[in-house]
Amino acid sequence: MDEGNIEIELDEYKEEHNERDHHDEEYVEITFSKDSAIKPRSSEIHQEDILIKRDTLNRRTLLILALTVILLPIILIGGYLSYHFIEVDWIEPRAINSTTPTPAPSPTSSLKGTFFVLSDTHYDMLYSPSVTAKDFCRSDKGPNNFAQTCQEYDSDELDYNFHDNHVFGTFGCDTPYSTMQSMFHHMNSLEQNPDWILILGDISAHCAYSMQHVLNNMEGFFSLLRDFYPTTPVYVTLGNNDVYPHNQLALGPSEMLTQIANLWEKYGVLTPDAISQFRRGGFYSIELPTPDNLKIISLNSLYWFTNWCPQNDTECSDEDIAALDLLGDPMNQLQWLQSQLETSQKANQGVYIFGHVGPQCSQKLKHPLWYEQYSTPFYYLTSQYSETILGLFFAHTHRDSMNLILQNITTLQPYAISSPYEPIPRDEVRNLATILVHSAVTPVDLSNPTFRQTFFDTSTGKLLDYETHYFSLTDVLAYNDATPYWQKEYSFTEAYLGHTLSPDSVFDLYLDMQNRDTGALDLFKYYRVVSTPSAPDYLSVSDEQILCGTSGFCNYLRTCMVSTGINLSKK
Repeated sequence: MDEGNIEIELDEYKEEHNERDHHDEEYVEITFSKDSAIKPRSSEIHQEDILIKRDTLNRRTLLILALTVILLPIILIGGYLSYHFIEVDWIEPRAINSTTPTPAPSPTSSLKGTFFVLSDTHYDMLYSPSVTAKDFCRSDKGPNNFAQTCQEYDSDELDYNFHDNHVFGTFGCDTPYSTMQSMFHHMNSLEQNPDWILILGDISAHCAYSMQHVLNNMEGFFSLLRDFYPTTPVYVTLGNNDVYPHNQLALGPSEMLTQIANLWEKYGVLTPDAISQFRRGGFYSIELPTPDNLKIISLNSLYWFTNWCPQNDTECSDEDIAALDLLGDPMNQLQWLQSQLETSQKANQGVYIFGHVGPQCSQKLKHPLWYEQYSTPFYYLTSQYSETILGLFFAHTHRDSMNLILQNITTLQPYAISSPYEPIPRDEVRNLATILVHSAVTPVDLSNPTFRQTFFDTSTGKLLDYETHYFSLTDVLAYNDATPYWQKEYSFTEAYLGHTLSPDSVFDLYLDMQNRDTGALDLFKYYRVVSTPSAPDYLSVSDEQILCGTSGFCNYLRTCMVSTGINLSKK
């Protein structure tokens, strides 16, 4: 092979390498193969040179011999370098088509603030590494062996023979103390300290035995968090497993809300005014210290949840569920939300809205998570105050996802696609805002533990980027003495090649996902399960179902989902 051609190919290879999306902590293994097709034939060149010199020694002058002696080491060194630095075998596949632009760097502005987002921690104080996932990894199985009823996956999905239980957790069970501790250690090692920490609910483990069990789990979590972040502001929302029985919460004020508020107050969570608001109905607003003109609003999403029961009984009757239609606006939360947004709009104040359960579809995209009587007015609030709402954060599904809020520009009505690859007229439709759906710390739904670091502009409150961090539980389970290696999984702006978190840019990303040639949808599916391809829904949820499920509020997606073979149920 001509050396000039080799140099050109190497330059092209390096350019391609520089365009590849990769994480800061990851490395690429370079392998050398003597059978490589691009290996320079350095050994053969060397042997031919020796033969030529032997044939001509008697005819060459001493000067030519001297020159040969000088040049020979140069030839050998050149062959050696060519062999070792050109012959490479790249093992990491491209994620996105090479025709797309180079990834934008992570934001480095001096105005960049940051906050951590934790969701679905599901800390289980009863976790035991000596108990299998069949028994929910609990040493105390509770009254009537209640823990044995908690496991939602069969033995084939859990793969018991390989995934032995472990001190740092196991698939199919909730989060042990050791995993939380390792997570906080990693968070504390990151370069930029958080301005605050946002917790999207479900702090307590699934299948609690009593309200005291829930409170004990919460206390264990906040006690550990304060060991690492004793003074950092913490803002939290109520999850459906932070009450007992789960999903069930009476209209406030209630004894349960008071117990939770007292615990949060003990650990310096929220301000006194926000605690007072929470006691009344489980929702509150609070102005953030950085930037000066930003407010967060925490919703009590249980009141709008399709599995909510307003009675604190072990079973919610059909009569209780039917009575929900008569409640109208539980605790006047929608009216309160509109008042909060109106006040912020007049003050030119940006708002982050967060809650546990959002208006998206369930994890397997089978049913809406909000009743339509609440998701529809919420849609119109996001339309009316789209310039004020700077961020929407929800969780619950244990999957890393997003939901667009599309609007017909002319009619100002919700826009919904009727099939996954239906062309969307970009000049007639806009994305009002994007709901960021966060994945979980718990591995109970067979995905790796994770948390998110979000970056924002402190002068405007606009979201700049986020980074998701995780560790491979599969790797930890494969070695009995292994400890978690937390690392950055991906940055949004890097992984999706220059797209930002602005509504318009996320809309363009969705259109890229519809275009299979870009590779964006494949990447989205992989990150959706936190780089856990063994998760059952990595393959069982189709590309078409993901495109439908992320295109809007779930209640507007029935026609699209039917085209993919799913008939959405009411709950």
